[in-house]
Amino acid sequence: SMKEEWGDAIYNTLNPGATLLAKWLPVFFVPSLITLPLGKGFGNSLEILKLVTVIIGGFFFTLFTTAWSVLGIRRLMGGGDDENTSSNVSATEIAAPV
Repeated sequence: SMKEEWGDAIYNTLNPGATLLAKWLPVFFVPSLITLPLGKGFGNSLEILKLVTVIIGGFFFTLFTTAWSVLGIRRLMGGGDDENTSSNVSATEIAAPV
């Protein structure tokens, strides 16, 4: 597992940027969302099918690359075979309050 000091250092490094993005994000998205109902339409059924394909394909691409990244980082950090992921530990033992 990661040292607590490393987690705090990463959090303290990234927090100002995340706060700035959270503050200014509506400025960039709201104008586009306001003009969305004024659009001319989606087009024919082939265009809608292309759009749905891109959205679903992008979802699965993001899902799988995130999972593979987590597995790769877990392997780099020292395995990933801790006691909570073992198959002989029941779900009630993991979720039980300490």
